[in-house]
Amino acid sequence: MRLLVLACALNLGAVRREGSRKHQRDKATPRNMSKEDLLLFRLGSAANTSLAGANAHRERDVDLGGLTQKGSIIHKPAYYGSIMIGSPPQQFSVIFDTGSGNVIIPDSSCAYHGCVNHDKFDADDSNTAKDINLDGSLVSGDFRDMVTITFGTGEIDGVYLSDKMCVAKSACTPMRFIASTRQTSAPFAHLEFDGIVGLGFPALAEGAGFNLLQEMVKDGTLPQHMFAIYLKDGDDEITFGGYRKERLVNPNNIFWTPVTKEYYWQMEVSDMYAGATATGLCQQVFHGPCQVAVDSGTNLLAEPTEMYHLLQQKVHIAPDCSNFDTLPNIGFMVQGTKLEVKPEHYVSRQQMVGGAHCELFFLPLDLAPPHGPLFILGEPFFKSYYTIFDVANKRLGFGPSSNKRLPMSALQGDDGLLHVPLHRFED
Repeated sequence: MRLLVLACALNLGAVRREGSRKHQRDKATPRNMSKEDLLLFRLGSAANTSLAGANAHRERDVDLGGLTQKGSIIHKPAYYGSIMIGSPPQQFSVIFDTGSGNVIIPDSSCAYHGCVNHDKFDADDSNTAKDINLDGSLVSGDFRDMVTITFGTGEIDGVYLSDKMCVAKSACTPMRFIASTRQTSAPFAHLEFDGIVGLGFPALAEGAGFNLLQEMVKDGTLPQHMFAIYLKDGDDEITFGGYRKERLVNPNNIFWTPVTKEYYWQMEVSDMYAGATATGLCQQVFHGPCQVAVDSGTNLLAEPTEMYHLLQQKVHIAPDCSNFDTLPNIGFMVQGTKLEVKPEHYVSRQQMVGGAHCELFFLPLDLAPPHGPLFILGEPFFKSYYTIFDVANKRLGFGPSSNKRLPMSALQGDDGLLHVPLHRFED
């Protein structure tokens, strides 16, 4: 990760909001930035971060919910929910991403191709919207703070706004967020979702007031600084404020492990297993325990390239799927407890013209220190375990998922928990 001092003169082009809230958005208020952005480049290629030294226009590289390009294939999140912003509320489809910390929504001023097919937030239509700078101060005159975010396959420019944000009609909180005034065509024009809700640790957010979960707990909308994700058989949901005991096979047998870094939801794995056999890959590749991030923002598993090739040798998958029924579970040993992913979840099995085709459902991912190397547990892991994210106690909880069908509605129960249904994007 390298830091660059940006020139004070930034040629971004003027972006104006029509109506009574016009501002020149190609100018930024002078401000010193010392906070280093530590974001997860889960499926990106390079990890270059830029911060403005004498200018409040911030530039940084990041991915959007696990989005990247491998050849001509874009790997993207599989599940989305919805949020509402403003008074009266405007609704947006979003991914709930545990690998980032901000809410990012397209702005009504964005006329670029990357915004065309998405719902956009119109602050002029909300009587509670405010144009703000990064520190929360109201914008005055022609100058305001801006941010440029560079993804593995695209880029956005954005401004800072604050408004009422709701995960359900009964669960709202004042929030600061990024409204993107420019989005490149690739990849944003082809994405099904409008924006992103970051659920990583507050350190991943732009600053105070930008982390949705933290703000909902702070103003009493939710009882606990905790959330949980359940993905199984179309009964998918995210629960805010705690976890749903009915989602567990045994609510009294939750395995808890501490988070090793308060940026991503990262834990320590002593070794990987192929069935009952220890592979030794953590020592071989990480030269110690594996650092593993649990990431709701990608539909894959990802690991360093070296480990990817070594795992293929340890777990041989016949391209014609002939040995699928005899493949072992892949296990992750965490504090003496083995968390396992079944072949049906870590193998990509497709019916091709010439017959069935199977391959490892992993993506090679190389992150340079200090953020790498890193192993990513995406959607396949969530299908195996009900996963609890405990921010207050800085720990992760896992338990086998139950098959019990439960009512699906974005309503708060008597316990104050908020259950939000998740929907799967069409393949």
